[in-house]
Formats: sequence, structure tokens, C-alpha cells
Amino acid sequence: MSKGRGRPPAIPENRRDEFLSDYQSEGSAKALAVKWGVSAITVLKALRRFGVDTRNPPIDTRGRKKRACYHPMLGQWSDARVAEALGVSRQAVSMARRARGIESPQSRAMKIIAGEG
Repeated sequence: MSKGRGRPPAIPENRRDEFLSDYQSEGSAKALAVKWGVSAITVLKALRRFGVDTRNPPIDTRGRKKRACYHPMLGQWSDARVAEALGVSRQAVSMARRARGIESPQSRAMKIIAGEG
């Protein structure tokens, strides 16, 4: 039973797997709210109830997948090469790499040349 006025939750526990699967494919609370016919706030509450971290959705605010954030060669290939492989800008890849604290291959190479690495 949910808190509040004693109403059952809008997204019931028995539809959890379907709901979470839709979240993975839709990627945003807004899109999921439209699909399920509820408000975005209801979607966010249900996601939190199901243990999903809603602070870092898999799709950005423009509705695009955050592809540059998940490339396996991030920090091993140059930012330009990763960007070309993903079809995004070099700046987007650079920002994603820095946000994760990953050093660029160029700066690692310079440290090795300077005798620091």
C-alpha cells in the first residue's frame, strides 16, 4: 500500500518489469509518462520506488541517447576518433571523458615523455 490517501500506486508492483523495460527504451520520464498515461512526477516517484537513480537518465534533455558517455574506448582513443565513431562532436566526447575523470591519451603520452608516468 502506498503512502498518502490510501490509493494504490499508479504503477503497480506487478507491472514493474514492463515499466522498467519501457524506461530503458524510452529513456525519459516525460516520454514514459505519455506512454503510460500518467504525469512525469508519477513516473519519477515510481522509478525511485523501484530503485532507479533518476538523476542521470540514459537520454539527454534533447531526447538523444548519451552515446558519447558510454564508448568503450573513451580515454584510449583520441576524442576526435571516438567522436567520429559515434557521430557526435569532439567537444561532446571531451566533456564526457572529463566528467568521468578519464585522462586523455595525449596527456598520458606527454607525461610518459616528460618522465612523470
